[in-house]
Amino acid sequence: SFKGDFDQENMLSLLSILKSGVSETKTRIKLYGVMVELLQNIVKHADNKKGYTGWKAGVFYIKEYSDRFSLLAGNYVAKGKSAALSARIERIDAMDTTGLSKEYNKILFNFNNDPVSTGLGFIDIRRKSGSKIEYSIVDAGDGRDFFMAKVDVMKVD
Repeated sequence: SFKGDFDQENMLSLLSILKSGVSETKTRIKLYGVMVELLQNIVKHADNKKGYTGWKAGVFYIKEYSDRFSLLAGNYVAKGKSAALSARIERIDAMDTTGLSKEYNKILFNFNNDPVSTGLGFIDIRRKSGSKIEYSIVDAGDGRDFFMAKVDVMKVD
């Protein structure tokens, strides 16, 4: 697990630990893809306290079970963004495999979209993990909420 300031360097360190710690190639590839998306979410979208322009505060946790890995990531978000974030995840979680693929391609080939706010990362997480995104959003005060996402990645032999 990791709690602290997230930047590109810390993200790469966490990913390198994963590479050396998981032996099954198919599982490692799925896990790596989901982990990248969760960590990028923290680095790109975390909301810092007003006036602070340094690293992004967040938390990342991974636990291995006999049949799966559970990944948990959390970061602060501006209170005004929480409802849209919740709606986006609910919509993506309601999609089946075909719906996810269609939505992915629709977003990917719409060049008018802002790539940062399309929700492509959450779609990627669902497609790579095969699991729904469990999440919670709690009031953190100071005009911010704390967003937590949990994703299970099943082991593949």
